[in-house]
Amino acid sequence: MRKTYGHEYPRTLGALMAWSELDPSGPAVTDSAGTLDRRAFQNRVLCVAAGLRRAGVGPGARVALWLPNGAGYLAAIFACAQLGALAIHINTRFRMAEVGNLLRRSRPVAMLTEWGFPPVDFPAIFAALPAQDRAALRCVLGFKVSPSVTQLAGLPVLSLEGAAADAGLDEATGETPCLTFTTSGTTGGPKLVLHDHQAIAGHAIDVARRIGLDAADAALLAAPPFCGTFGNAAAMAAIAGGAHVVCLAQFDAEAAVRLIRQHRVTHVIGGDDMFGRIAAASVGCRFDSVRFSGFAAFHSTAAASIAAAEAVQKCKRCSRSRRARTACSEAACR
Repeated sequence: MRKTYGHEYPRTLGALMAWSELDPSGPAVTDSAGTLDRRAFQNRVLCVAAGLRRAGVGPGARVALWLPNGAGYLAAIFACAQLGALAIHINTRFRMAEVGNLLRRSRPVAMLTEWGFPPVDFPAIFAALPAQDRAALRCVLGFKVSPSVTQLAGLPVLSLEGAAADAGLDEATGETPCLTFTTSGTTGGPKLVLHDHQAIAGHAIDVARRIGLDAADAALLAAPPFCGTFGNAAAMAAIAGGAHVVCLAQFDAEAAVRLIRQHRVTHVIGGDDMFGRIAAASVGCRFDSVRFSGFAAFHSTAAASIAAAEAVQKCKRCSRSRRARTACSEAACR
């Protein structure tokens, strides 16, 4: 085990990040921009918190997060938590009707989004929303936004670059509202489910301990979106356990295979179809680092997908030793 557990669980997300007695130079989060160690990731959180604070976000404020998986999204979650703000998670699959409904009902004062994400043009969808859906918003904050972009739909576009020293103290308590997820249902739009800090932090620790995300070499492939319960709970458990979070902004089976092998991923969590596609992309060569897989059966083909994943065999060329494995000429193992 990688952690010394005390008698008291952390009751806020800020305390959760500081809970582990871990090497600050160890890997914390990897995305397409590279890998941040724990010290650098914490600094990223503080810089985002400083940018939000400068934009007027404080305790009790609501902040919409409409972002693909990545270090920026994780940093935004913990930055909102530090400020005592409520994060409103918007599903990356939502389009105008769902986004407008959610913003109108949740009334965030600021929104974080990303420019230049190929699968979804978040700013364009936002700009097309009816004005009444955006009535509560005072500003938009962006990742990967050009300095020339200063407005979006009449709202100021502000930089998220702040000085870590300006982040301020942790404003949250265990009872502070932390985040809302959306769920489907019989209502006219997505239903909102509210969680406080102690619920998210406590659950993250329990999951980390139960599935081994607190092991010394633990690494999570973060493929399900952080905006949903499935992906968010896994990411929070990885942070609780001090595991390396390897992010996929958009699921691609071949990219997933490369990341699993490159970063020695130990935990893979996702939908049943995801496992079937990873198995197909593995070219029949087993992932010897993976020791925990958790899936949700979203499709009628779940049994076939899992059977395909279980049928993947260990590469005969690289099964002899670690040294042989790293030198294996098989394309699937490199």
